[in-house]
Amino acid sequence: MMLRRPWGALHYRDEGSGPLVVLLHPLATSGGIWRQLVDELATAFRVVAPDVRGHGGSTWDGAPFAVPDLADDVAALIERLDAGPARVAALSMGGCTAIALAIRYPDLVDSLVLADTTADYGAGKAAAWAERAEKAVSVPREEQLVFQRERWFSPGFRERHPAEVDRVCRIFTAVDSRAHAAACHALGGYDDAA
Repeated sequence: MMLRRPWGALHYRDEGSGPLVVLLHPLATSGGIWRQLVDELATAFRVVAPDVRGHGGSTWDGAPFAVPDLADDVAALIERLDAGPARVAALSMGGCTAIALAIRYPDLVDSLVLADTTADYGAGKAAAWAERAEKAVSVPREEQLVFQRERWFSPGFRERHPAEVDRVCRIFTAVDSRAHAAACHALGGYDDAA
């Protein structure tokens, strides 16, 4: 499904019925990473998993964006669905977006489950994320997978679940490198810790 936004089309998955659960994905992936969780939750909840600008099925006009902009996108989606407030579960970059969403739109958020995330990446964040942004566009996506596989999956998981590892890696390689870099810059400028 798609929601028109000023920057393009926000793609999202919408499955099940019941109270609204919104799943926000990490950097350089898409809502598709939540496939197994969506299948489990959709028996009792309406589960929505949007794709960030330039990630997954979402388009993007190439303009810079910030984490609060991503929160605005999720708020617009919850409002369009008219099913809030939402239970929001989020990972990494999605967690930053969820924090910004809860601060800016408290009436749209019922609860948060946050994993591997922060409200501020700390001193030196702009330079560190700028370096990651440069790698996102200068290193071919397939070559980035060695680092990503080791970062995302334990050796045991890689051995026991190679099909799942490959599925998530395909999601990563499909992400627009420029959108990946823009999201890195957004994280480098993010600060909701005050």
